[in-house]
Amino acid sequence: MDDELMQPVQSITTTTRSLLSEETGLLTPAQIRCTEAIDKAAWEITTVFISLPEYQSAQAKTLLNFETRANLNAIIGYAELLLSGEDGPLNGDQEENVRSIRAQSRVLLARLNDRVSAG
Repeated sequence: MDDELMQPVQSITTTTRSLLSEETGLLTPAQIRCTEAIDKAAWEITTVFISLPEYQSAQAKTLLNFETRANLNAIIGYAELLLSGEDGPLNGDQEENVRSIRAQSRVLLARLNDRVSAG
């Protein structure tokens, strides 16, 4: 799969796993559930990318676009929820990681938009 698309997903996965490993501090149970949901959505994006190595057909592009956007919207939504502090405050490192996850999600969304526009 295209490194330009995989790099942001790998970054999201690495950052999410860091949050879950308690390297940056403990999360509340609700924060853990949000972070696990982000990790699951990133995994689903990776699965879509791996299963559609050549997404030239219109059907493949539609599936790639739909599946990836749905999961990206979930990641961004959970990141926003974590940043809102509704489930408890994040420490500085945790907040930086969640902001990174949100930023990488937006990078991937922009790259997908470019692909759809060009295709």
